[in-house]
Amino acid sequence: MRYRAGLGAVLRCGTIDRGMVFAKVFAGDEGEKSFGLLQQLHTQNGLRTPTPIAFFTDVFR
Repeated sequence: MRYRAGLGAVLRCGTIDRGMVFAKVFAGDEGEKSFGLLQQLHTQNGLRTPTPIAFFTDVFR
């Protein structure tokens, strides 16, 4: 089966910015919808995109 990574996978990388903001946003979302919301937050707040953002769209087994 294929699974999409969630917030936990990114937090384990230890480089997400303003983790509490993302935790609230991603608590009820997953997959590409979450990725879209993350992009919106970065655009609205002018945040630097952390490298592990890729984990939101990567597929884990």
